[in-house]
Amino acid sequence: MRRGLSSKAWAAGLYALGLPLAAVERLLLIRSDVVGPVLPPMFIVGPPRSGTTLAYQLIAQGFRVCYFSNASSAFPSSPVQFSWLTRGIGGCEPSESFTSHYGRTPGWNSPHQGWQIWARWLPVDQRYVPAGSLEHRDLDDMRRTVGLIERIYRQPFVNKWNGLNSMLNPLFEAFPNGVYIRVHRDPQQVVESILRGRQAVWGDTSHWLSTKPSTYASIVANSDDPIEQVCLQVRDVERDLDRDGANIGSERFLRVDYEELCNDPRGFLARLSSHYVQCSEGHELAPRRLVPHSFDVRTKSLVDAPTRTRIREVLSLFA
Repeated sequence: MRRGLSSKAWAAGLYALGLPLAAVERLLLIRSDVVGPVLPPMFIVGPPRSGTTLAYQLIAQGFRVCYFSNASSAFPSSPVQFSWLTRGIGGCEPSESFTSHYGRTPGWNSPHQGWQIWARWLPVDQRYVPAGSLEHRDLDDMRRTVGLIERIYRQPFVNKWNGLNSMLNPLFEAFPNGVYIRVHRDPQQVVESILRGRQAVWGDTSHWLSTKPSTYASIVANSDDPIEQVCLQVRDVERDLDRDGANIGSERFLRVDYEELCNDPRGFLARLSSHYVQCSEGHELAPRRLVPHSFDVRTKSLVDAPTRTRIREVLSLFA
């Protein structure tokens, strides 16, 4: 029986293939006449575990948009080339599934968070990025990458990565015409879900999970209590979004609650369509397929009763 390649062999093969592709991608970015996206790109933000992945899937399935796919994100140094190579075979035709696992979606052509691609310019550890921190070359590369992918698909770009919560400043510098979808969910449910995620990802609740607000260093220096850390994380991510969003302009943000995403996903997409027309000076999002009428709203507690009570108490203290 022929034995398959080991994971190390696959990784070595992908790395060897990626080197020449990265060089070609560099030339594409330098020589292209595309200086940025013509259509306003859309970015989905909100605390981790608040429903941002569901919003991402709804937009990708409901409208003809382009994004960093699972396939293109496997080659983070050459997403433009993989967008071009896969366009003719449905590179941005997502699976109809709405399942996900901590932001990961099924299907090679489904939307990916693209953190490996963003990590070319932005901190992969999801720490907060103040305004003016990125070099002009990095901002130009971001603009050209997204602009070229939009040109390939002739569709607006959309992305969700939880790290972007802490990176609205460089996003605005790179994409001043960007459109933002901000997802909100009951903080109690968000905290419970993050604590469960810490356990699932790290094996215990003591390790930080996902985006780091501007106050991250202070949080971990002053508390080693997982519940306090997560409550402050959720509060301060929201505060960062409030402050940095105000600098961008509230008119560029569409706010949506998790309950609306579940109870009326078609209504959410209709609101987004109208919002995008206003922000793009008339460009309409082309429909792709009908999304379900509704989803089950997840309200069941993910922690035991004493932990649930403690979270409620801490949230009231930090409000």
